[in-house]
Amino acid sequence: VANVLTRHLFTPRETVLSTGAPINEMYIVNKGIAAGNNRLFTIGHLLGNDALVRASTSVSKRTYNAHAITFLECSRLDKEHLFEILDNFPKQRDRFRILAVQSIFREEVM
Repeated sequence: VANVLTRHLFTPRETVLSTGAPINEMYIVNKGIAAGNNRLFTIGHLLGNDALVRASTSVSKRTYNAHAITFLECSRLDKEHLFEILDNFPKQRDRFRILAVQSIFREEVM
């Protein structure tokens, strides 16, 4: 996975994810704070994890904005690369998708 991660830096108030943009990537927060989808994202959080579930659904556009609150360093993982990697590990892929659905359910419903 480390081979396909790319480092991205955002300044305070800079847009990270935009409403209506295609769902093609997600970010792992390395340093700083971001806000989006009515929550805060800090070190270790996944920003844009809708890419994990909505890849195979009809919803292919972001439904929320996210922006940096502080200087923000993230590792970007493209949806395409993620699923290429997971295709080599079917058991883990299935578990990963279940966890992603649970995560989004918690965010959307609770």
